[in-house]
Amino acid sequence: MRRTAYHIKYPSLLVLLFITCISFSACNKTLSYDGQLSSFMANNAVGLYSMERSSFRYDSTDCQIVRNEFRKMIRMQKDDQSQLVNATFSTMYFGFEQPVNIKIAYVSPSYTSSFNMEAYLVQMQDGLYWLWDSNKKIGLIIPESE
Repeated sequence: MRRTAYHIKYPSLLVLLFITCISFSACNKTLSYDGQLSSFMANNAVGLYSMERSSFRYDSTDCQIVRNEFRKMIRMQKDDQSQLVNATFSTMYFGFEQPVNIKIAYVSPSYTSSFNMEAYLVQMQDGLYWLWDSNKKIGLIIPESE
């Protein structure tokens, strides 16, 4: 009888341990590649992209970019200063699945806003970084440093 209880008890514990491990692995923070993120990743122009408000797209014919590695800052603005994005980063070294805190100041003729983002690098291609905040549904595409 004791031998039977032993054979039932330990395989049951192994099954319980296996189920626990699977449930914890399902709780890991992974980015949700929903339609909004897919739409953001389809863009290839430097700028700020919001799913709720207007955005800023850099155009080399009438915009400027200033980058200060020491201050961990990038500023994109129209030549006439009618629209600008100032982004200050917690780090300028981006890695997948590593959060980057970004303080954004955005100004346009019809809208002004300041907010913080907790973004993740979701794509890196052709000298550009795609940073996405899944809670705010806001993305930022910036050029890599030269």
